[in-house]
Parts: sequence; C-alpha cells; structure tokens
Amino acid sequence: MRAAVWYGAKDIRVEDVPVTPPGPGEVTIQVAYCGICGSDLHEYADGPHAIPVGDPHPESGVAAPLVLGHEFCGTLCEVGGGVRAGRRRPARGAPGRDPPRRNRRRPRSDGARRERARSSPR
Repeated sequence: MRAAVWYGAKDIRVEDVPVTPPGPGEVTIQVAYCGICGSDLHEYADGPHAIPVGDPHPESGVAAPLVLGHEFCGTLCEVGGGVRAGRRRPARGAPGRDPPRRNRRRPRSDGARRERARSSPR
C-alpha cells in the first residue's frame, strides 16, 4: 500500500509499504481522512522531537523512518482474533500511537498516513 513515510525534518516520502494483517485484539481500518496535528507539523518542520532516529524507542522499539498520523477516520475492513463486532469505538492512536497522557510524546507505532492502518479498539 502507499504511505507517507517520515525520514526526518522536511523529508516525507510517499512509498509502498507492506500490508500486515491485524493481530489478536487489533483491527485494520481503510483510512478515509487523516488530519495533521501540531506534533506532526513540528516533526516535519524541525524534528525530530519525539520520534527516535537511529536507536529505537526503549518502550515501543520504534524508530524512524515511520508513518505519522493519529487523527484519522475510516472504515473497518479486517478484524483480528478476540475483537467483538457491533460496538462503536474510537481507534487507539494509529495504530496505538497515543499512549497514556504521561507518555504522550512517545510514538509506539507507525501512524495512519497510509491507505490502511492497524489499531486496537479502546
């Protein structure tokens, strides 16, 4: 699938990335719209600020290059094991990028600036 991949300040490349099926407790969302938040703007303009470059983040194991975007909406298109259908839920980050408030500046995974994003329902 196509995704906007962040490599560093003023370096975002639209490229093909692998499609991974949702794991247990995850869903795949066909992204319809993805907003740009202030954190994304700052990372693009003069980052890195919260995105680890080189060494992976100690909690998430994620490092650049990665896909930004956690303000998104779309259509549920796949579900992993253990996900109950029929309930409305917001996505958790994109996928899971927004940890608890105390760790908000620590990205945990790639984002939703792509055709499809994995997420864990809240």
